[in-house]
Amino acid sequence: MASTGSQPSDIDDIFGFFSDGAPPTKKPRKLLPSLKSKKPRELVLVIGTGISAAVAPQVPALKSWKGLIQALLDAAIDFDLLEDEESKKFQKCLHEDKNLVHVAHDLIQKLSPRTSNVRSTFFKDCLYEVFDDLESKMEDSGKQLLQSVLHLMENGALVLTTNFDNLLELYAADQGKQLESLDLTDEKKVLEWAQEKRKLSVLHIHGVYTNPSGIVLHPAGYQNVLRNTEVMREIQKLYENKSFLFLGCGWTVDDTTFQALFLEAVKHKSDLEHFMLVRRGDVDEFKKLRENMLDKGIKVISYGNEYADLPEYFKRLTCEISTRGRTGMAREGQLNGSSAAHNEIRDRDGKWAEFKKKLQVFWPGGSWEPFTDTSHLPPEHADVVIVGGGVIGWSVAYWLKRLEARKNALRVLVVEQDPTYSMASTGLSIGGIRQQFSLPQNIQLSLFSIEFLRNINEYLAVPDEPLLDIQFNPSGYLLLASEEKAAVMEHNVKIQRQEGAKVCLLSPKQLKDKFPWINTEGIALASYGLENEGWFDPWCLLQGLRRKALSMGVYHSHGKVVNLVSSVRSMMTSSGEQVDLKRIYEVHVKVDNSLECQPVECAIVINAAGAWSGEVAELAGIGIGSPGTLQGTRLPVEPRKRYVYVWHCPEGPGLEAPLLTDITGSYFRREGLGGYYLGGCSPMEEEEPDTKDLEVDHDFFQKKVWPYLAQRIPAFNSLKVRSAWAGFYDYNTFDQNGIVGPHPLVSNMYFATGFSGHGLQHAPGVGRAVAEVLLNGNFNTIDLNPFSFNRFYRGKKVLENNII
Repeated sequence: MASTGSQPSDIDDIFGFFSDGAPPTKKPRKLLPSLKSKKPRELVLVIGTGISAAVAPQVPALKSWKGLIQALLDAAIDFDLLEDEESKKFQKCLHEDKNLVHVAHDLIQKLSPRTSNVRSTFFKDCLYEVFDDLESKMEDSGKQLLQSVLHLMENGALVLTTNFDNLLELYAADQGKQLESLDLTDEKKVLEWAQEKRKLSVLHIHGVYTNPSGIVLHPAGYQNVLRNTEVMREIQKLYENKSFLFLGCGWTVDDTTFQALFLEAVKHKSDLEHFMLVRRGDVDEFKKLRENMLDKGIKVISYGNEYADLPEYFKRLTCEISTRGRTGMAREGQLNGSSAAHNEIRDRDGKWAEFKKKLQVFWPGGSWEPFTDTSHLPPEHADVVIVGGGVIGWSVAYWLKRLEARKNALRVLVVEQDPTYSMASTGLSIGGIRQQFSLPQNIQLSLFSIEFLRNINEYLAVPDEPLLDIQFNPSGYLLLASEEKAAVMEHNVKIQRQEGAKVCLLSPKQLKDKFPWINTEGIALASYGLENEGWFDPWCLLQGLRRKALSMGVYHSHGKVVNLVSSVRSMMTSSGEQVDLKRIYEVHVKVDNSLECQPVECAIVINAAGAWSGEVAELAGIGIGSPGTLQGTRLPVEPRKRYVYVWHCPEGPGLEAPLLTDITGSYFRREGLGGYYLGGCSPMEEEEPDTKDLEVDHDFFQKKVWPYLAQRIPAFNSLKVRSAWAGFYDYNTFDQNGIVGPHPLVSNMYFATGFSGHGLQHAPGVGRAVAEVLLNGNFNTIDLNPFSFNRFYRGKKVLENNII
């Protein structure tokens, strides 16, 4: 891409202002050949906080998360937006190094609007105060870095940043050049940027301070601001097709928010290299990151001994790369006599491009790249193929490796078709965990899960990686019952106590004494979890299981299972019915950028595909047969859409509020410390919403959720809805309970699905149970035989009374 400004003929003239005329004091570091040989259009520059800190070092908010939060907090205090107790609480969290993302989230919520016309711009006001007058605070050494970045952009490099500031855009404007700031809320422009149609735009993947609604603090935040999976995929493709150059990024590649965006590329094995520039003393530390996230190709490169060495190093690198991007310009040190050979190569490249363009016409759609790298395909064979890379699938993978007879005895592959997890039930869950079930099996699963979560780093810690912070909030569950349901609640609590759960019953008076904000009208009895109940971070559990399983040697492929190839043997039953006994021996995986399916030979297939597990079962012929026969018995699992609404109510229940479920089925729990809550309600059978998308029905809240919650919690009469999202349950239409274990006719297909909303909280125990039955032939710890597939054929429901 040609520069928008004038270009001197001598490359040194472009950067002439860098030199102060002083003689060199030390020998410059050599440039890595594989990096300096890149052309600008082959690069994506990833700009981190280190660059902003170098450009404007006197602005603490640009240097770190902690500095930014402190600056926001100072601004809020200056504007009298926080009470003394509130400011002290936030200061304490910062001082104690609490999870900074959560601290920032809570602070932003506190500064968010209370009503439609009051305090509507406080957060934005604070942001503008923090980032005020950045132009006057830039230093010359930092401007050198920005000049280099700008020059690479003008020659075809793409630029994305994790920073909230717009220093690069401000510098460009000072040079008379216009750069556009993009965030993920403008999907059309972001798609054009990823397709290289808006190269003079800077993509702020975590948002930019001028648009607070686009700021992303958490992996789930991408789902809130970017619903278009095509856009997400186009961004991720860049990591497969271009070399990323990380500048001033520090621990960005280990940040879970950044990982969530580029998760698609994690296990793709490619010869394409990526690069990270770091200070020499930090090289060894940052090399450890390559075992975690965007590894397989990241080269950690030293630019010098001091941070001050980066501008000069990057200037020289920019000169070298920009030279290669110019047609007809000889490289530094190139012999003049080589120009003829250079022209010959250029002419050959042009002919090849023309031939390639013609060749593509013969392929469907005319846009398929016949020479796209396919090294990311799944392995040709695996002992166990797990269909579904959600929390259940990764739990099964983890426990298979943990319980295998000897290390590396099992070759396990996890196949996930939604690499962004934008439609996955796990990331869209409210993260609740309870022991208040009616079935002993579900209670036992919950008790094990809570033990697993409380000791998560004993199970899932990975050497040289940060410890997991599951953010468990032990506020308990509070279930309310009418006179009609009181006897059932008493019976359920008796079973819960027999299994070791700590649950108490409360009369209406006891309930009112303990939680004065509840209207007890219509309540005959309540059950309250005294311990081992509450909510946690679902994303952390998913990523923790995934990270640990990968470290144990589990394979991972992003694609869709489109066929299951089986051998068939027919036999007659004692009743004279002919049945086909099947054994799957090959799984076909369709991956992106390929017209063909990759066959994977296997011994075992585990169906953990969640809401889509019914479709996977049909691929094996399950349910395809005469009605009323075992062969014709389908897996009764289908997607059911559920809405989660977030509202603000400063006068609502305080920190002691548990997750409350009303007699009407409506529920809510506290979210953070800023007077925010989230909740919803399962619709009646006849009101089940369409599952073709994840659109939210806001009228459902107004008609089916708010009236009942406001009646039960009078303070909620003045609530204001702030946001909402939708997710899928893997809903078992037969009895709303999990399906665990093998299929009776397809002997090597095992199920781990159909949990109807409580799969997340039971994932640790279900994964262990599936691994036990697969490796040992039976359940060793918790007997889940009642959850077998056979109950569907026999018509014996295993009903769970406490479904939320």
